[in-house]
Amino acid sequence: ALTKSARSPRKTDLNRQETLSAPRTMASRPSRASRASQPKYDDGQSDDGSEFEKESSSESEEEEEEEELIVEEEEEPQKKRKSSSKKPAPKKARTEYTIEEHEKGSVNRPTENTIKSTGAFNGEFAFALGTVCSVLCEKTNRWVTGHVIMFHRGGVTTKYAVKAVRVLFEKAQNGGKTHYQDCDVTSEKEADKRLVRLDLPKREVRLWTSGSPCMRACDLGHAAASKEKPLDPSRGFGASAEAAARAAQKKDFSYQGKGSEGLAKAEQEAKKRLSAKPSQGDVEACLKLLGDSWPTQERPNVTPDGKAVQGMCLGAVFVLGGVGMAVSQVSSAYPNLCKLITGWVKASLPEEFPFSSLQINYNYAARKHVDGNNIGPSYIRSLGKHTGGELWTADAFVEATDEDTGEKFVKGGGGQQVLSCSGGWKLFNGNAEHYTKPYQGTRISFIAFSHNAYNKLSTRVASKLKELGFTAASDDGVDLPYFAKYRIDKSEFT
Repeated sequence: ALTKSARSPRKTDLNRQETLSAPRTMASRPSRASRASQPKYDDGQSDDGSEFEKESSSESEEEEEEEELIVEEEEEPQKKRKSSSKKPAPKKARTEYTIEEHEKGSVNRPTENTIKSTGAFNGEFAFALGTVCSVLCEKTNRWVTGHVIMFHRGGVTTKYAVKAVRVLFEKAQNGGKTHYQDCDVTSEKEADKRLVRLDLPKREVRLWTSGSPCMRACDLGHAAASKEKPLDPSRGFGASAEAAARAAQKKDFSYQGKGSEGLAKAEQEAKKRLSAKPSQGDVEACLKLLGDSWPTQERPNVTPDGKAVQGMCLGAVFVLGGVGMAVSQVSSAYPNLCKLITGWVKASLPEEFPFSSLQINYNYAARKHVDGNNIGPSYIRSLGKHTGGELWTADAFVEATDEDTGEKFVKGGGGQQVLSCSGGWKLFNGNAEHYTKPYQGTRISFIAFSHNAYNKLSTRVASKLKELGFTAASDDGVDLPYFAKYRIDKSEFT
C-alpha cells in the first residue's frame, strides 16, 4: 500500500539542509505529474541508499501540506475565483481631520496677556480648574491654548498636594490624536517650563460623580454627558456600602486628638449654658477653656506655610476612604458644645441662612484660596480681642434684577472688597478668591457655609446634623429655596 511518505519521498538530512538553505519558489517546484513518474519506494531505503527518517517532523508535514494546497489552487482556479467573486462592502470614507493654522499654536512662548504668579507659589491655586493657559505641546513643540480640567495629586506624605495638572487643548493637536497634556506644577520653576497663564476668563469645568472631567459646556466634540446614579439614602454621597454599614453600627464617638482635654471642659460648660438662645458670651466662655491647645487641621491650600493649623470643622464633612459625607468627629464627641455654637450662630445671623457646616479657625490668617467644597454663599464673623484681620474677597456679591421676570437675585460681579467681620456677620462668596488680612491679638473666626452635598446625605447623617442644630441637611437631593436667589449652577459640583 502506498503511504503519504511513499507518494512524496522524504528528503535525507543532507538534502533537507540543502533545501532549507535554498528556499524553493513556485517555478522550481516539480509538478504533480513529474512527481508521479518518480519511483515509489516502500523498502525503507531512499534512492541514495540512506534510511528514511523514522519519525516525521511537524516541519516536513507542514511543507507537504503547503505543497498540496498550492497544487489544488492550480487545478481549481475557477472554483477559487468563483468563491471570491463576491465584492466586499465598500469602506466608509474617513473624514479627514482639519485644523486651522492659528489653532496649531505658536512656536514662540506667549508674552502678551499673561499672568505671573504672586507670592508663595501653589499649583492648585495658580492653575485652578478652568484656568486658561498656553501649554507647550510635547508632540508638536508649539504653544497651544487650553484650560485646566484635572488635578493629579500626590499621596498622604505630600498631604495630597497637586503635583500636575491636565490641560485640555482647545483643538486636538498632532493630527487629531492628542487632546490634552499633563504638566508638572510641583514648583513655579517646573510649571514655567511648559505653562503660561493667560489673562482670560476661566472656562466652566464640570465633573462626573466619579470626579473625572466632563466638558459639557465647552462646545467640545469629544465631551461626554454626566450621568448621576440615584441617591441611596442609606449610604449618602461618596459612601461605600461597607463603610455605611460600619458607620450605622458605630457607638463610640470619643475624640482623643489634640485639644481633647480642653474640649471636654468646654463640653461640660456648654451643657450648663444651653438655652433657647445662646449668647456670644456663652460661646466665648466655652472656647476660652481650650486655651492655646486646639485641634489641628491639615489645610495646605489655606495655611501660610503648609503646616497644620489650629481649628475644627463642625457639622457635615467629607471623609476619604469610602466613608463619604459624615458628621465631623468633634461634633459627635462634643454634642452640647456643638449645639451651643450652632444656636448662637442661628440667633445672631442677619437672616435665616441655611448652613450644613461651621469652620472655626484659631489664630491664623488664611492665605489667598478658594473653598473647594462650598457651594458659594457663606457668612464670616470673628471674635476675640484683635485688630485687623479683615477678609479680602476678589468678587463680592451684588443684588440684581432679572430683566425677564423682574425677580431679585444675587450674583458675583461686585469686584474686590474688604469686609470687616469683627463687628458682625458678613456675607461673601466662598467660590471667589479670598484671604485674611494681617492682624494682631487673639482672633477666632467662624465661617458658616453649606457643603455642596448638603442635600445628598444619608438619612442617618441628615438626622444627626439637624439634631445638632444645622439647618442645611437632607437626603432627598432637593435644593433649599434659599439658594434659588443665588445664580449658582450646582451641577458643577456633582
